[in-house]
Amino acid sequence: MVSATRRVRFLTPNRPLTLRLANLYSGEVGEPAIALFADEVARLSGGSVRVRVIGGWVRRGDRDEERTLLNELASGLADLGCVATRAVGATFGFHSLDALWAPLLFADYVSVADAVCGPLGDELRELPRRIGLVGLAIVPGPFRRPLGLTRALVCAADWRGAVIRTHTSLVGEATLRTLGAVPVLRHASELAGPLPPGIDGLEIQADGIRTWGYAGQFTWNVRLWPRTLLLAANRRAVQRSGAAVEALLREAAARTATRLAGTLEDGEEDEARAIPPETRVVTASAAELAELRDAVEPVYETLRAEPAARRVLERLERALSSGGGGS
Repeated sequence: MVSATRRVRFLTPNRPLTLRLANLYSGEVGEPAIALFADEVARLSGGSVRVRVIGGWVRRGDRDEERTLLNELASGLADLGCVATRAVGATFGFHSLDALWAPLLFADYVSVADAVCGPLGDELRELPRRIGLVGLAIVPGPFRRPLGLTRALVCAADWRGAVIRTHTSLVGEATLRTLGAVPVLRHASELAGPLPPGIDGLEIQADGIRTWGYAGQFTWNVRLWPRTLLLAANRRAVQRSGAAVEALLREAAARTATRLAGTLEDGEEDEARAIPPETRVVTASAAELAELRDAVEPVYETLRAEPAARRVLERLERALSSGGGGS
C-alpha cells in the first residue's frame, strides 16, 4: 500500500495547499483532536498541505453553534471542521451517528475506541453525498456525565423538572425529556461558574468542570455518552484538492483518532484528578443505575424505529454483549 504522503506529488513546502478548519473555540485550538490532526497533516505531507485553524467560528451568543458550523461547512464557508457527532442527525436528518449517543450504552473507553476506530467507525464516517460533507474519521472523546448545580443528579427522580444545559442532539434531548428534565441550549457566554442562572445542571466531561469554574455534584459512574467527534471536509473542497489530498486527510484523521483512543483507554484516573476539590463526586448505586437504564428505554425504542440508527445500535449491542467493540 502506497502511503498518502507519497501520493501528494504536485505540492511542495514552497507552494503549500492551505485548508481552513472551522473551530468553535476561540483563542487556543480548544479540541485536542484539532491540534493533532493539523500536526498529522503537516507531518504526513512534509509541509505541502497545511491546516489553518480559524477559532471562534460562530458568532457570540449562538446557542446552536454546532448546527451552525455543520451547515456552514457543508455550504463551503470552510474546508474542514470538527464537531460532535451528536449534531449530525439533528442538522441533516442522517441518523446512523445518533446510535453512538444511546444513553448509558458504553461502560468503558476500550469499547468506545473499538467502536469508532474499527470497521464500524469506517462505515459511520461515510456521509451521504446530499449532505455536502466528506467524513474523515470518528474520534473518541471523554464521557459526559451529570453535574448537578442546584441538586444532585443520581437517581431517576432527581432529573424530574430539572433544567439541564445540553447541546443540539436528538438523542440527548430525548433522553433528558424521557427522564422528566427540561433540555435547554446555552452559549458559552451564558455559562460562567460557579452557578449559571436558569439551569439546574449540565451533562459535561470532567475537565470541563475546572474550565468553567463549576462546583456542584458530579455523578461519576453515570456515563451518559462518550463525546465522539466528526472530523469532516467540505465535499467540493476535497474534489478541488484531488484524490491524493483526500487520501492524506483520511490518513491523518485516522491516526488522530487512534492516538486519542490510546490516551483515553487509561484516562479515567486522569479525568478524576481534573475534578476541582470544591466539586463533590457522588456515585449511583447499582439499583439506581438499573433504574436509570430502565427509565431511558424509550430512547432506545425511538432509535430502533429509525432504520439507520437501528442497524448501528444493534451492531454495537451485539459487540458489547460479546465483550468486543464495534467491529
